[in-house]
Amino acid sequence: DSDKDDDKDSDKDDDKDSDKDDDKDSDKDDDKDSDKDDDKDDDKDSDKDESIAGTYVYEEAMSEEDLEYSFGYLDGVEVDVSGLKFAAYMTMEFDEDGTVTMAYDMDKTSDCLEQFLEDYADALADAVDTMMEDYDISEADFEEEYGSSVEDYIDELMEEMQSSVDEMLEELEGEETADYEIDGDYLVIDGDEFEYELDGDTLTLSMDGEEVMVLERE
Repeated sequence: DSDKDDDKDSDKDDDKDSDKDDDKDSDKDDDKDSDKDDDKDDDKDSDKDESIAGTYVYEEAMSEEDLEYSFGYLDGVEVDVSGLKFAAYMTMEFDEDGTVTMAYDMDKTSDCLEQFLEDYADALADAVDTMMEDYDISEADFEEEYGSSVEDYIDELMEEMQSSVDEMLEELEGEETADYEIDGDYLVIDGDEFEYELDGDTLTLSMDGEEVMVLERE
């Protein structure tokens, strides 16, 4: 009987030790899994914070519909504006210290608008020629109707447009600095939340009711 009792006690002790070992192993595995999850979360947050730093450019281009509305009909002349580009280029420089500086690339914007004016002048000249052919208007008739030669008429209209573009460029000068932070899937700039996605050098920002902004890293 004593031997049996000893065997039972021994079996119980072995079972207890085995359970303890299993519990320890399980706790270790849980700790490892928890550490891995924490590391993954830290890596994700770290990747977002580090990868967004840099300078990005956003092309604010006028749509073809807006071009047609704004420049497709000038002083009674229908102008074909397809293929023309009217755009301003905004830069957003995200620093690692949590600040973002926003400004317009004045050189790039100015070059684009100057090219637009050149292309528009050509389109306007073609439009005037087409109008005169369609309505059998001679240069003398045109001058009598518009009070100037075709060339002077186009030059005058383009001078007015150049003046408007110059005023626009003046308004775009200067820069603005704000704070930013990453909050999950959102980029918060000066309190405004943008849902963001970073794919390589392409940063996409979206907000309900606003146009989606697609920026390219310089």
